Amino acid sequence: MSLSMKEHFRKNPMSVETRKKISLTHVGIPKPPFTEEHKRNISIAGKIPRPWCRGEKSNFWKGGRTDLVHRIKQSINYRTWRENVFKRDNWSCRYCGTKAIKLYPHHIIPLSEILTKNNIKVIEEAYVCSFLWDINNGITLCHECHKKTDTYGKNINQKLI
Repeated sequence: MSLSMKEHFRKNPMSVETRKKISLTHVGIPKPPFTEEHKRNISIAGKIPRPWCRGEKSNFWKGGRTDLVHRIKQSINYRTWRENVFKRDNWSCRYCGTKAIKLYPHHIIPLSEILTKNNIKVIEEAYVCSFLWDINNGITLCHECHKKTDTYGKNINQKLI
């Protein structure tokens, strides 16, 4: 498995001598002065929506589900579910047992999978779905253990492939 550049240099930092050599190669290369117009154009370019990769035209589009997930996680039902999972697990990580400062409620069956299986499209349908709020589908994890799960961050994309 190959490492990304960031991971490679984190594990194998450059020596001071190598860093000096690299910095010396940049000596004397003037940085172009940006005009006010150029700065304004850069700023505007970052705010222009790119129609070829946004919304329904994006290859990552899942029917507007992201907004629904955010609304679910902001709801009082989710906060209650989260609190109940933490209480049941005695405010400690179920994998390593630590009582970390920052704990995460982790869905055993992922939230996105529940939404897909139950065909939930709006928040009202989510409130009615009892499996979504079942504390037996949740466990308490610390940050390090949460990163090791199959559905953490990028890991879910690798699981789906």
